[in-house]
This record gives sequence, C-alpha cells and structure tokens, in this order.
Amino acid sequence: TNHTATSNRVCGNCSLGSTYGMSTNAFACLSTTVCASHQYQTIAATLTSDRTCVNTTICNPGEGESIAPTATTNRQCTACVSGVNFTATAGTAACAPVRVCTSLEYQTTAPSASVNRVCAALTNCSAGSYITTNHTAISNRACSPCPDATYQAGINSFACVGATNCTAWQYQTIALTPTADRTCANTT
Repeated sequence: TNHTATSNRVCGNCSLGSTYGMSTNAFACLSTTVCASHQYQTIAATLTSDRTCVNTTICNPGEGESIAPTATTNRQCTACVSGVNFTATAGTAACAPVRVCTSLEYQTTAPSASVNRVCAALTNCSAGSYITTNHTAISNRACSPCPDATYQAGINSFACVGATNCTAWQYQTIALTPTADRTCANTT
C-alpha cells in the first residue's frame, strides 16, 4: 500500500517466476511473460525483469529434428543424408528413410535430402512379345512384338521362338499366332 501522512508505505514482494517489479516504488507487480508452445526461454525472469522468449527453430526441407526443444533450449536440426533419409517440408520431423524400389519396380526420381525416391512398376512384356531392352535400377524394360514366323507364349521373355514349319507330307491344323506355335498333322 502507498504511504499516508501517518503511515509508511507497505511493500509486497513479487513472486519469482510469475511476477516482477520494474521500479523500486511500483504500486504492483507485473505478470511475467509465458512462453508459447512454439517458443523457448532465453532469459529467465527475475524479481526485477521479465523473461525473454524466442521462437524455436523450424527445420528446413532436407533437415530433420535431432534434438527436440525444451522450455529453455532451442530445437536442433541436422542435415539429412542424401539417398539415405529425407524431409520434404519444413517442420519438426526427424529425417525419414528413403523409399526402396522393389524388384518389380524401377526408380523414376532419385532421392535427395529433401526428396523421397519415386518408383514405378516395371512394364511386363506380354505373351506375343519379348524384352528388347532389360530394365535397370533407373530404367524400365522395353518390349517388342514377336517378328513374323515366331511366337512367345510366356511373359517377360528375352526372345521369341521360331515357328514349326509343316513338312511336305504334313498339313497345318492350328495356325501360328504371336502366342502359340502352329500345329501340323501328317497327311494320310
């Protein structure tokens, strides 16, 4: 309370950590700042000064959180390892492992510290065709139709099979197709 003609001023104490007084003859203590959830304290409150809060670091794409922030420490970010792990967006996540293409896929986009690997399904060379260019880890296979006088009954084959030719004493019972050989029968 303030002083009067017949009494001296009565001073109250501020509460460390929750209130502070900026001057010696202040009438009331002020509430200390409370750091928001996205901030951390850089300077603690005293009985005569407010606490200081700063926004925590947001990790950039290509960086992951390596140490989470606390009430008094900032977030630590570490670069992701290109081709091993990544983060595609800014934020608070740790680096995630890059995708691994399966044996039935090939890579269409190479991974980096900020981009995940993109994989696509391999083309299947159907019956009646053959593989002209085999796939690699980063390219699809190419197929072509079997040429005339050949066929292929299987899928993903590297060659077409030459068709059976009926002999002079045979006749064709089933015609050659791209997926099946011709059938011959003996004449009687």
